[in-house]
Amino acid sequence: MAYGRYFEIVIDHPGLHTHRVIRGTDQWIVEAKAAAQRRAWDEQYRRKLSVEHRRLARENKRQAFEENLREAVERTHEAQEEITELKRILRSTLATDDRIDWERLKQKGPFAKRPPEPKPYLPTDREPLPDDPPYIPLLNFFDKLVPSSSEKKHRQSAVHFALAHGEWERHATAVDKTNQQIYAENVASLEAWETEKAVFESAQRATNEAVENQRGRYENLDDDAIVQYCDLVLSQSQYPSLFPREFEIAYDSRSKVLIVEYALPPRDELPQLKEVKFVRSRNEFSQSFLPRKVVDEMYDDVLFQVCLRTIHELFGADLVRALQVVVFNGTVRAPDPGTGNISTTTVMTVWAGRDVFSTLSLHSVDPRRCFEALGGKTGGNLAELWSVKPLLSIDSVGSNFDRAEGVTPTSSEEWQALWHRVATSDEPQFLTVADLSRIIEFPVGEVLSAVESRRFAEAITARGLAVEPDAHFGGPPYRQREEVALFKPSGTWVGGAYLGAAALLKMTVSIAAADGEISENELEIARTLIEQDLSLSKEEQQRLRILEQLLCRDPALASRSLARFAKRLPSDKRRVVGETLAHVAMASGRITTPEWRALRKAFAALGLPPSALDETFRATGVEFQEVRIAQAQPPTPGERIPPIPDEGEAPPPLAFKLDTTRIAQIVRETNEVISILAAVMSDELEDSAVPGEVATADIPSGSPAWLDGLDPRYHQILKELLVRPIWKLDEFESLCARFNFMPLSVQDTLNEWADEHLGDFLLEGEDTITVRTNLVSADCVL
Repeated sequence: MAYGRYFEIVIDHPGLHTHRVIRGTDQWIVEAKAAAQRRAWDEQYRRKLSVEHRRLARENKRQAFEENLREAVERTHEAQEEITELKRILRSTLATDDRIDWERLKQKGPFAKRPPEPKPYLPTDREPLPDDPPYIPLLNFFDKLVPSSSEKKHRQSAVHFALAHGEWERHATAVDKTNQQIYAENVASLEAWETEKAVFESAQRATNEAVENQRGRYENLDDDAIVQYCDLVLSQSQYPSLFPREFEIAYDSRSKVLIVEYALPPRDELPQLKEVKFVRSRNEFSQSFLPRKVVDEMYDDVLFQVCLRTIHELFGADLVRALQVVVFNGTVRAPDPGTGNISTTTVMTVWAGRDVFSTLSLHSVDPRRCFEALGGKTGGNLAELWSVKPLLSIDSVGSNFDRAEGVTPTSSEEWQALWHRVATSDEPQFLTVADLSRIIEFPVGEVLSAVESRRFAEAITARGLAVEPDAHFGGPPYRQREEVALFKPSGTWVGGAYLGAAALLKMTVSIAAADGEISENELEIARTLIEQDLSLSKEEQQRLRILEQLLCRDPALASRSLARFAKRLPSDKRRVVGETLAHVAMASGRITTPEWRALRKAFAALGLPPSALDETFRATGVEFQEVRIAQAQPPTPGERIPPIPDEGEAPPPLAFKLDTTRIAQIVRETNEVISILAAVMSDELEDSAVPGEVATADIPSGSPAWLDGLDPRYHQILKELLVRPIWKLDEFESLCARFNFMPLSVQDTLNEWADEHLGDFLLEGEDTITVRTNLVSADCVL
């Protein structure tokens, strides 16, 4: 790691009682960062003084009851806003461009100081002339007759002119001297301004050249420039004032690993005020605070959000792809609960690879689960400051990396290799649940419960891949020794049609595999019955294809499905399902004894009588010859009485052809069967939901006032639509399908409601759907 000459500036702010040491290899960059930090502190202090001023102003008006009531409401609103701001730490940055704008770092403004105004010169009086009226003698008639009188007046005028001209000369000399001084002062002032301007412009050029130099070094992947760049990225990220905003960064160019040791706020620094009321009887305010358990949960959520946000900002700003891995170590400086002494504790650590992290949908993830799915570790209770060893740490010098003993990210590296194989292949990777759980560090037992299975699937999804069978979408609970298919999903949603199609596929495969092998004809019949459902999306078809491959590898997975929901089918549709299974078995042109037994078992599970299977075969044109027992006769040597066939054994197979007309009819009816199976599976998923977990399409209890007049079924999809203003058509259709709505129905319903209650249509466009979020305030959505 390259290290050159370092510059250091220590800045502090007495009002905020905070300080920071800024270091760097470039003086201009360091000074620019220091100036930016001072401005941020000044603005923060201004807001703090403003809040304090408002508080003091409110205190002076406590005697006025109405004012006190308004103050209570305002303080409650401020407290709720602070809590809401913490809940949106991660989401608030997702729409922000975190890349450094080099042009904004440059100083482009003109020299702010105006040129000096020149001092005005003193005016010079007009030089008196002999022929000016005051100096011309006024001669009367007598003066003209008496020469001596005329001469006397001329002499007097000449003396008067001489005196006036002498006075003018003295005054003109004084003015000229003063004006010379003024001129000198004007010249000096202008020269000083020009010098100051030249210094400013020189410093401006130097700063801009330094920025360009830093930019060039960053784009050339200079190690120190990358560290400085990442420092700038995190420095410009806006957090509430309670955050320390301190961090240390180290970078290794060989592995493209960036380590961030980030200071997190102590639990007690979080806002805990819930509500303020004014008690008239006591003429005082009453405050209620959040319960400790709620504060602890909020604290955990805040720290996990900060972790994900930091990684997101660093990867998002990485223009030159210098970062392949970001290691985040979250530290808290607070009194140790055991000793009471101030100490710094590492409470969380995670190793995040770019490829996996880039696939996450941070708009909708649960921060804790996402952190755990990335392989993140904590000491346990974050609020109690339980320490954890960093996965990768910065040593005391900061130039080398020291892998923490016992927690080296071997499994993370193994996951990265597995992820790369899956992401770069069109075919899935098959591996056991035990192997996969080891790689993602998700310990499992011999048999997982429904809750554990769903969380196991969530851990895979959070890492950017998909698994089949998926416990979210009707898959049975996982078993440690069973195989699963891991693949790169072409989409992230699955609708109700898929649930029904997957259930039907499992049932048909369980019959086709009864004789120990699955023929291509049998699979083709199953595909014909399923793929006619044109509502299946590309993503769902991908999942069905992969599920088929997995079931062919291990048909035992399919046999676990029929009994789970056969009895929940409507009785009038069970016969169609039975006929579907029978036609799959007949696709090979013969019925083997194991297939016959499997069909009888399936018909029994469906609640159909044994005769229904015989009727199904006869309807196809297959006739089985009855075996009759002859009267007892003396036996002929070498002959034996044929045995009576067992009820569960198939009669001797005869040649037959499938009734294509009946198959076509079944194909038409199967669409309805798939819909019924989808409803059955959806009910089953709701019944097995993780406690405390709300399904995406669930309707929340209670209806906010701003949703009055809208069908409650559309509440949740409206909230998701309001997350962003622009939706591509395929994204909009996918969202509608996830809620089992037709896109046109969603548009019509929401626009009719919005036109009546909001004054205009909410959704516009065809190829691109525009959501007019300005019609609904942000407070309402929250």
